Amino acid sequence: MQPISNVFQKLERNILDLSKGLNKEVSVKIHGSEVELDKTVIERISDPLTHILRNAIDHGIESPESRRRDGKPVNGTIQISANKDTFGIEIQIRDDGKGLAEEKILAKAREKGLIEPDAVLTKDQVFQLIYLPGFSTAARISDVSGRGVGMDVVMQSLKDLQGTIRIESEIGKGTCFIISLPTSVSIIEGMLILLCGQKYVVPVN
Repeated sequence: MQPISNVFQKLERNILDLSKGLNKEVSVKIHGSEVELDKTVIERISDPLTHILRNAIDHGIESPESRRRDGKPVNGTIQISANKDTFGIEIQIRDDGKGLAEEKILAKAREKGLIEPDAVLTKDQVFQLIYLPGFSTAARISDVSGRGVGMDVVMQSLKDLQGTIRIESEIGKGTCFIISLPTSVSIIEGMLILLCGQKYVVPVN
């Protein structure tokens, strides 16, 4: 078991470097650096979290001019937190940017033929579309976004770690990615069975 602090410090450096490259002003708030995870999980969670943060800065946080025009602080804020619960840990990445535009996501999904033209989706179902392979709403291709590669890889990486991800977002107020992970991938839930005097453990999966 290792503290997640090393991962969070790396993420903080990435945020500051990327925001500078995009001419955006972003401050970082970190909570829960002392939370511990299995070394294997620590090593494999860094890349998915980095990609989510890159999207938050590129797509979520607005330019200083736009934020000033909307009556927001010029400085955008990204909060990264980790909390331990009964089942493992929960990591949240929250930004105070423009939020996910449902109509824009739906339009792009229809354009790419990912959903039927007359499909009616709930807010959560719309947000799930961003995890489809090749999906991107970026208007231009850059070193940061627009290549249609990323969020599907994030989803698969978390599945491989037996984790889950969900999104909360509100237009004009920001987006929060909520990731749930087991504390250790070496622990397997099992059902204990007594059969003819012998004990067996059958993995629940």
